[in-house]
Amino acid sequence: MDRKIAKTLIMTLLIGTTALAGCLGNGDENDASDLESLVIAFSIKDDYTNVDENPQRFADYLGDALNMDVSLYPIDSEGAALQALRFGNADIALMDGGAAWVGWQQYGLEALAADQKSDGRTYYSAHAVVLKDSEIAAAHLDDDPSTDPFSLMAGKTSCHTGWLKSAGMLLPMGFLIGNGYANVIGDANDVESLRSTITNFFNEDASIPDSGTPYYSYSGAVKCLSEGVGDVAFAKDSTINAYCGNEDASANEAWCLPESDYILLPSYGNAPSHPVMYNPQTSDSVTMNLVQDVLVNMAGTDEGKSILENVLNTPAISATTASEHLASYGNLIEDVPGISAYYDTKFSINDSIEPTISNIRIAFEMKDDYTNPAETLLKTHRFWPISSLNKLASVSHFIRFLLKALSSKHFASAMQTSPSWTAALLGLAGKNTDWLPWLLISNRMDALITMHMQSFSTVLILQMPTSTMIHPPTHLQ
Repeated sequence: MDRKIAKTLIMTLLIGTTALAGCLGNGDENDASDLESLVIAFSIKDDYTNVDENPQRFADYLGDALNMDVSLYPIDSEGAALQALRFGNADIALMDGGAAWVGWQQYGLEALAADQKSDGRTYYSAHAVVLKDSEIAAAHLDDDPSTDPFSLMAGKTSCHTGWLKSAGMLLPMGFLIGNGYANVIGDANDVESLRSTITNFFNEDASIPDSGTPYYSYSGAVKCLSEGVGDVAFAKDSTINAYCGNEDASANEAWCLPESDYILLPSYGNAPSHPVMYNPQTSDSVTMNLVQDVLVNMAGTDEGKSILENVLNTPAISATTASEHLASYGNLIEDVPGISAYYDTKFSINDSIEPTISNIRIAFEMKDDYTNPAETLLKTHRFWPISSLNKLASVSHFIRFLLKALSSKHFASAMQTSPSWTAALLGLAGKNTDWLPWLLISNRMDALITMHMQSFSTVLILQMPTSTMIHPPTHLQ
């Protein structure tokens, strides 16, 4: 490409930036815009009476630690968090295990970290609890491999924590169905079939409580067992100790039996804590590794500890992957009838949604005719978003980005051995894989970059998604 033409283009775009945006902003704004962006999908309240709970503290902490421009993307549901990652509106999001599993299985999302429980684990184990004088307990304690305590549950009365609760229903029923103890009764694609599956395997008196009723939640399930309503309760490994194992017996629940009366059968699966998810298709691994390091080390600073406690409700964060964190959970619940469709509805996931395309028009005085083909304009060109393109809030941002692309050392080097700017940029994309989804280059793109623009006689229409935010690739920062 003729360097004079390139210089002319750069000067023209600089003038156009000023004309369209009014000004390029002050020095502080320019310095801020040079930072790479990171966007966190987070549920935000309208007001915070306790300033320590404001998630902006979390964004500011990451921004200082990473030397990045970190902002919050407001969401109001787990489904919104999934969509934010899926379409590049956000780079990372904290979500519950169910939503994370859906994102991992259906949309290829990945985990980089997970919050810890009070004992330092990133999961809790699900268990069936029975009383020590029951035949189920005897089958478990007799050291006879031919006696199976889970098979003896058939026909008994079960105590669940609630409808579709993880440790109290999804994990135990997934285990029983997946291992052939229980058969699905009804439509395998309808989660309501789980209710008839439960009553068929156990009995019609199975306790599936609603919120606010006496046997709801972990404590309610064990209360159901303790009061003789049910024969087996489904809870987590810490439930008995939390409600009936206090050193001061007066602190135990009134319905508690002696702690030794409760027998926990072997765990059949783990329920994951809240992971930090990201989209590997729209986020580069280098940045995510840096984010992971900062999250893991938050517990080592006073401010980090305060944010973990007050904003994220966890004592610490551990590094992990989706496979490590979610596989055990997913392998169990995938056998629950209709669970995928249920989660799609619960998280308001709509596979038909695509980024919305809007037009941004740059107007210049037009000639009636162009005798030089190089001065003609490629009227339509499309830029697709990736999460590392997170700063296009105006036309001036786009032009600043294009200027950086043209003047980058990577591009200049590629131009030495490439026949055109298009080939050079494609060559860079081949070496820097996070460029690949960034630019869809048309066959006539050379016309845009090589046209003679000294006359300011062109009209340019750029199509860009408005459902996502955009900023330049790391290589051009």
